[in-house]
Amino acid sequence: MISLFNHLKEKSDDDISISLNKDGNVKFSTEILIANRLSPLFKRYIEDWLRLLLVFDSNRRGYYRGEKKHVFAELEAVLNKKMLKVFSVYNYRNLTYEITNSTSLSDLKLLIERDTQIPKEDQLFVFDVETLIYDDNFKIIHLHEENFQKPLYLFKKKDTFVDREVKLPQHVQTLLKTKETSAELLLRSLYAHTVSFIGQEKELIEEFDVALLQQINHIIFQFSNLKKLYKTTRQNLARLNIQIECYNQCQEWCSSTVTSSENEEYLIYLTKERKYLRQAKELTENFNSLTEMFLKVLEKEAVTKYVDNLKTALHSAEADIAQHIQEISDEGSAYLRNAQKDTFCLWNGVILPTSQQ
Repeated sequence: MISLFNHLKEKSDDDISISLNKDGNVKFSTEILIANRLSPLFKRYIEDWLRLLLVFDSNRRGYYRGEKKHVFAELEAVLNKKMLKVFSVYNYRNLTYEITNSTSLSDLKLLIERDTQIPKEDQLFVFDVETLIYDDNFKIIHLHEENFQKPLYLFKKKDTFVDREVKLPQHVQTLLKTKETSAELLLRSLYAHTVSFIGQEKELIEEFDVALLQQINHIIFQFSNLKKLYKTTRQNLARLNIQIECYNQCQEWCSSTVTSSENEEYLIYLTKERKYLRQAKELTENFNSLTEMFLKVLEKEAVTKYVDNLKTALHSAEADIAQHIQEISDEGSAYLRNAQKDTFCLWNGVILPTSQQ
């Protein structure tokens, strides 16, 4: 140990570790060994902190660019940083990014595109079964949970994953080829690197399995929601068809009893209602068309790209139908207040003369 201490004078300010190689020679390093299994981002921050702390000259130790730093305050600042773990299913990689209150999904996409060459428009993010993140303005800080212990899973929209060829690190290859008579120091180093490599591969496999299961569960969750929306919209369309039929009967009765000379305001009302009903009919046809497309895609098990479109169409159709029904009711109520000759009643949202009830 004393001999090693004497070598410390020889190290540069960037060196943060010292070791003996198999030949007994001193070796300095500017990095933390990969066997420590730190994320690349956190490893870089800790290495910068160690350089600040391990300067041999006590007069310069703890200084950064001429300014004295409180080393434990600097360490606390590193430990308080919010770091998001991203597992890229496509290229089988763990990524880590520092997140601030202003970091948006768009910012994260640019960083991932730089590191993985996956275009930002092809990136798909799943956080849990119920959370699919697609809004570029979404603030990543909202995912904060126990300092981002839960990873964000990244998929490439057009491909599932690339074929990956595992290349054994040099130390692992040496261990597999080394005879049992090798020096104890060498074996100890080789085993340490091998255990580290096996541990990393195990973690990658586990993350990959969880990511695929998360995506499957998310699709099941979306289908459950679509099923509910599909049933509700069908019921609304059936209700609308009944109201349209009642309106047609009302129109037939009124056309034989009311002329333009008797009630011009009523004819204006009927013209507006015809327009609303034509729009409602178009909405119904569009919904049926989307439903047929959805069912075809469901049979082929290629539902992902249609889920959002169908969900939007269901919401839009239901909202527009409800709006048109309300407009019909409002127009009818206005006409009732102005009607002079005949008495009418409001039945299930449709105006009917009392003689046709």
